[in-house]
Amino acid sequence: MDAESIRNSILAVTQLLNSELGGQSVPIALDEDGKSVIGKRKTRDGLFAGIDDVGDQKYRRSIFIQVQRSSPLNMLDTFDLPAMTPNCDSRKCWTRSQHLWL
Repeated sequence: MDAESIRNSILAVTQLLNSELGGQSVPIALDEDGKSVIGKRKTRDGLFAGIDDVGDQKYRRSIFIQVQRSSPLNMLDTFDLPAMTPNCDSRKCWTRSQHLWL
């Protein structure tokens, strides 16, 4: 399974999956540790002040999550998210099974 399918499956099993179709992308932002997380970055006087929660939008299907080449969502990166620099024309398959021809 690809990274997006794993995330969607986890949300479905836990009954958190928001299956709303269409609309704007779910935003991602860098947290205080420099990791990409779902939410909107808050600033106060030009300085980082936390991440605004986006409510149940954070549980939407992975296809609706904003993609930034310079900062992929860390959760998806854990599960073989394709490299987005400079672009991704195909996804590497790390678990491809071997076929035996008899």
